[in-house]
Amino acid sequence: MRDSLQFLAEQYSTFTDVFGALRLTKSQLLLLSLRKLCHDISFQWSDAKEIWQCSNPRIVYTIAALALLLTVYLFDWAFLSYTSLTRQGVPRLRRLKGIHRWDYEAILQQGAREYPDSPYIISYSGYEYAVYPSKCFNEVQRLPESTASGVEWFTHVITQGWRLLGTHSGVQHKTFAIDLARAVPVQVHQRQKQTRSAFDAVFGPCTEWTSIRLFWNIQKIVAVTNATSLTGADLGTNPRWLTAVQFFPVSIMLGVYGSHTVPRIIRPLVSPVALLPARMFAKYMEVLLRPMARHDLEEYENASRTGEKEKLVSATSNKKFPIVAWLLSRMRPEHRTLDRIIHYLIVVAFMSTGTSAGALYYTIGELASRPELVSELREEIASFMVDGNLPLSHLDELKKLDSVMCESARLYPISHLVLNRRLRKPVKLTVGPEMPAGSLICVDAFHLTQSEDMWGNPTVFEPMRFLKLREQPGNQGRYLFTSTGPEFPSWGDGPQACPGRVFAANTLKIILAELIMRYDLRLGTGGAMPKRSSMPNGSFAPDLRFEVMVKRRENA
Repeated sequence: MRDSLQFLAEQYSTFTDVFGALRLTKSQLLLLSLRKLCHDISFQWSDAKEIWQCSNPRIVYTIAALALLLTVYLFDWAFLSYTSLTRQGVPRLRRLKGIHRWDYEAILQQGAREYPDSPYIISYSGYEYAVYPSKCFNEVQRLPESTASGVEWFTHVITQGWRLLGTHSGVQHKTFAIDLARAVPVQVHQRQKQTRSAFDAVFGPCTEWTSIRLFWNIQKIVAVTNATSLTGADLGTNPRWLTAVQFFPVSIMLGVYGSHTVPRIIRPLVSPVALLPARMFAKYMEVLLRPMARHDLEEYENASRTGEKEKLVSATSNKKFPIVAWLLSRMRPEHRTLDRIIHYLIVVAFMSTGTSAGALYYTIGELASRPELVSELREEIASFMVDGNLPLSHLDELKKLDSVMCESARLYPISHLVLNRRLRKPVKLTVGPEMPAGSLICVDAFHLTQSEDMWGNPTVFEPMRFLKLREQPGNQGRYLFTSTGPEFPSWGDGPQACPGRVFAANTLKIILAELIMRYDLRLGTGGAMPKRSSMPNGSFAPDLRFEVMVKRRENA
């Protein structure tokens, strides 16, 4: 150390002896130093160019690409460190060894042990999620959309700036939560017919035990069941429309996978390519929808002029739901454009297919493993059927079937992270520091659906669990499949709860009733239940190869 200081002192003495006689000002000395630096850089660059020209181009380009990639990663890391919520005092959860980054059950269990009463950070593809404990469910769900938006979260994280769901949920939310929910009973028989046709087309005769891939086939049945009542007979039976409806959600899922594997800093360049198939499906659906939407828009305008608008917004059993008329009646006049109507209809198709198929997938898996439960449900359904038709209602009469659906949703939720929000304003909850605008927050749902205090034996599939709860005094209107609250976290809650849950519940009950009454079920080879795995964002990913055996019942 002493030798180094002596060397520096000698260098400084030499420097002052040489330049002292020149009597340069500090500015002139600085300018001279900069010129020397530029000369050295130019000299080194000339040497580098000679090496570049003499080297193998493939090696040179590979080194350049790796250097660029390293620079991007370092810049992205620096940006994330600067904007991290750790600067607000939120601790980051460090996964224990052996826990996969997508194993959200293990991650949330570790988080609850280490931070039981405060939020903590988990990282997902360059995003930081502030995960609040389960006890904060009600507090988060009460946050208004103007403060914490689910639509903004979806746009920012899932579709990477593509506003598939629009900018806010007002008109869509009221249309689906109020108008569509009220009208659901009117078309139960019509939707039953569509479901029967779908089963005949997808399953075939099935006079002997036949193996089918569950998810893809049940998604086709959901698409057919919903299509005619939402878009009309012409489009609802159009194979091109049905194909687009089925593959649109899948293309978005693949786009999410593709875009989230690259550093966040270059994601704006990659995501348009990764989501291009989804955008093409959306454009294709727009082309198919345009004639129907234009007709409905013109019909509404004519009815408004002649004073027959009230008749137009009334649902009937022999026509599709008047969704366009409902939307238009809730829009401001300046917003009543054909493109906006088409966009809303695409959102309906997107939201009503994939999630319903996922819910049916796990419920049918449980039914296939429990023949005695199928027989019990068959008796209940038959007791309410008249000439093979279900009652014209929301089908709440099917209490046992509703309980089975509730238990399946509890044990196999859509995601372990719920109430996903992007903050539009700073928020301070009762636990944790104030979160700045732009933060991503969510709630741990695993410790709601798997709470021993709430359920007693949470890991067991108990088909009549919710029926027993409803039979307790004061619970008659609670614990339904369409209920919201901590017991049903997948629907969300509050002003941003899923607006289509009544329609979805009706769809699931019609499909399950037809399946149970017309077919026998059993698990496929090996008798194993479907594998459970998570997508990168915490949602459950179905096992697309899982098969069940079906056989058409006699006289069914």
